[in-house]
Amino acid sequence: MFGKKSVTAVMAIAVLSTSVVFSAEKIDLENYRVKIVKDASQKTIKKATESIKFEFGKDIEKVITKVDFDCKSFGLAKTDEFKNHAMGYVEYTYKKEIEKDVEALCEEMVYDSGFESIAFLIKW
Repeated sequence: MFGKKSVTAVMAIAVLSTSVVFSAEKIDLENYRVKIVKDASQKTIKKATESIKFEFGKDIEKVITKVDFDCKSFGLAKTDEFKNHAMGYVEYTYKKEIEKDVEALCEEMVYDSGFESIAFLIKW
């Protein structure tokens, strides 16, 4: 039904798009930065949520509790890695230039203390 060229083109469009859909979520990387807390205990999620809300406050547009994506799935490149042994996580920063002076940004705080994940969409 579909030729090899058609499938390749569809996959390329999905990877290059700055608006990505996961589950029922549509995330516009031009208008939001994404901060993900992964593989954490409920207690750690609660502490991280309080910290992120304190840091970004009213700029948090949405909190996503059913996280089935990560920063790599946006097609962004890993640019930084910071290991925080005291807090028990590794933070990865992913970026991609969308156009001149416009950059997509996604940050992941990956713990090894649990199975819960949460994501925040933060207005630029």
